Amino acid sequence: MPRAFVVLNPVAGSSDEDARGDIEGHLAAHGWECEVYETNGDEDVSALAHEAASRGFDLCVGAGGDGTVSAVAGGLVGTDVPLGILPAGTGNVLARELSIPTDIEDALALLTGDHATTALDMIRVGNKHYVLNVSVGIGSLSMRDTSHESKQRFGMLAYAVNTVRILLGYQPRRFTVTVDGREREIRASEVMVANSAAVGNPDVRLGSDVHLDDGRLDVCIVRARNLLDYLRVVWAVLLRRQNESRNVHCIPVNETVRIDTRRALPVNADGEIIGDTPVEATLKRSAVSVVVPRDRERY
Repeated sequence: MPRAFVVLNPVAGSSDEDARGDIEGHLAAHGWECEVYETNGDEDVSALAHEAASRGFDLCVGAGGDGTVSAVAGGLVGTDVPLGILPAGTGNVLARELSIPTDIEDALALLTGDHATTALDMIRVGNKHYVLNVSVGIGSLSMRDTSHESKQRFGMLAYAVNTVRILLGYQPRRFTVTVDGREREIRASEVMVANSAAVGNPDVRLGSDVHLDDGRLDVCIVRARNLLDYLRVVWAVLLRRQNESRNVHCIPVNETVRIDTRRALPVNADGEIIGDTPVEATLKRSAVSVVVPRDRERY
């Protein structure tokens, strides 16, 4: 009998009270032994996933938002245990990037039915690994200042409202960005180390040639001095003309990137604030295997 270890975040943005029962019932009905761990916010989720892999589980599942899924993925680096995703967060960017259904029943059917696996690159910061991006600037300030209650009530709209509020009084900051040993001094409103260029939605991307499995990272730099500049960025992104915009520039990263600021700013990684600048990120190629649909769309 195959065994699945599930890390469930019971307070994730779209998680419902019956999520645990749905997960256990579906897996049992399809011949899986299941162990569910419900998070309380104090544990090291990556350590839990790594321990589960060492205990011989065949699959480790992250059931929650991007932060929960990323933490589970981080614990599987260096193992041959694949990651399963049951999206139950506010944005669920990773799941949508990989064409994984956002309905929990459909996502469960993918895990136990016909599927493929793909190897994802990851971003290492210190001793932690992240899947999507590490960013400093407007996005991290908005993330820090958006309450959990607002996220549950308004979803992505809560981030958008906070971002507009911050923009009204925001001035671009001075950054020192060192890419593969080459140092650059820039003024920007956002600097993102991107494994995925998606901003809240796979169709909304800062870079048109940034992928989760391409063996590289990209530093996406947004230069916007006011709300009008941001609207220009949004317009270019929606029209998929990011490469033509003078307000957005992406630099490929083969190994490492360091971001520093004169005044400390919060650092966001996969939807969670992980500290303040400076921050150094390193590429980890083909770090974890993840369950995906066989016919998934590649953005």
